[in-house]
Amino acid sequence: MIFAVFVFSKLTILGDTERYISASFPDLLSTIPFLSEDAAGPSTVLMDLIGAISRIISLNTILVHIPCAILSFIGIRYAVLKLNLSTQELILLLAVLSFPSFGIWTSIVSKEAIGSFYMGIICGYLIEVLKVNRYRLNLLELLAFYLCLLFKPQYMIAILHILLIAFIFRLQLNVFVNILVIGVITVSEIIIIYYFSDFIESFASLQHLHFSIEDSNSTRDDPWVNSGDFFKYAPIGMFVAFVGPTISEVMEKPIQAPFFIESVIICLIVFYWFVKSMYIKGFVYISLQNLSLWFFTYFWLLFVHYPFGALNPGSGIRYRCNFLILFIVFGYYLYISSNKSFDAVSFDKKRALD
Repeated sequence: MIFAVFVFSKLTILGDTERYISASFPDLLSTIPFLSEDAAGPSTVLMDLIGAISRIISLNTILVHIPCAILSFIGIRYAVLKLNLSTQELILLLAVLSFPSFGIWTSIVSKEAIGSFYMGIICGYLIEVLKVNRYRLNLLELLAFYLCLLFKPQYMIAILHILLIAFIFRLQLNVFVNILVIGVITVSEIIIIYYFSDFIESFASLQHLHFSIEDSNSTRDDPWVNSGDFFKYAPIGMFVAFVGPTISEVMEKPIQAPFFIESVIICLIVFYWFVKSMYIKGFVYISLQNLSLWFFTYFWLLFVHYPFGALNPGSGIRYRCNFLILFIVFGYYLYISSNKSFDAVSFDKKRALD
């Protein structure tokens, strides 16, 4: 928070933070979906309300950011504690979550801080669904799902996939039936994407105007000029949207180098967890459930982030903070759970042989 306010704010604009902390109290009805008549939308109006309350209780000092920083901390803590980690594992995970960009954007009055809160709660809930088959939501989790629908409903696609896969494998169907069901889901979604391809491309084409206004110095040229370009460039675009600055952009603006480096490190760590969850202790141990969770979760998180992050490196890094807890903590859960599952299977086989 201190670094963001006194250092980082001198290098770039802190999103809409200044607007939120200087906003007057909005009409409460404007924070409710479908009842809001404010052009900014209910999520932005809600941020104005949070900013106005924070400004009053902090007496308009730097402490105005504390409420959002606490909410972000609650989300992180909720997710991490569901893993029941050893001290060494906890230190490793928190180190990955402590990279500068995530810390900056989730420690100030921002939508990313609220995103850290609700995504952390949802991540913790999803881990419990997979660990102990608990589907009932408590009040905090209901609030988190509501906020996700209000702020970033596109992430619900990945979240619902996790719940769907968990439900399918809880039925304990034959392995061939599971493969068939996963195959049907995959083919169905390809058909759905194809059916809505024109709408998706139209939506993506509007984003360049928004980012050009936001930061004309950093906004890239529109890569989606011709029909089909959005899907043609999707594989590399999804990666670029998550990483932020490219190597050539770092060469032009060395100040972006730390964010490029941290993005590459995060990608390598998560990829390492994925490989290790499939290749454990010298054996290829592929769990269809884990493989499905890896694929659907990360594909949809990156795909829905793609149109928002591919056009501007700064926005790409900032917006990914909304789902970074799920990206990292859930991936770490899949990694450690696959190792524990392998140990359990190995022990059962050894006991049977004995």
